Amino acid sequence: MAQNMDPSSEGRGVLQFKTGLMSVIKQKLAKKDGASFAREHDIEYLWDFYKRFKRHNRVDDIQKEQERWRESGTFSTEYALFLLFDL
Repeated sequence: MAQNMDPSSEGRGVLQFKTGLMSVIKQKLAKKDGASFAREHDIEYLWDFYKRFKRHNRVDDIQKEQERWRESGTFSTEYALFLLFDL
């Protein structure tokens, strides 16, 4: 049903649903195999993923550039969208 509501899977609810479903499936498979499902490293994994994402997508550079534009008084939403989609 969620896939029918958002076939491109871009909506927040669909992504959260898929993430939750994946977690439940992994836990059930681990339980079925008799293995324990260790969650103690989840925070470290998420933090590493966040840092890699920021580095790969140059998030800090984009934020600094946007701040410079805001401070100069010439920043516009249209130009920011142009920068983001034409990189």
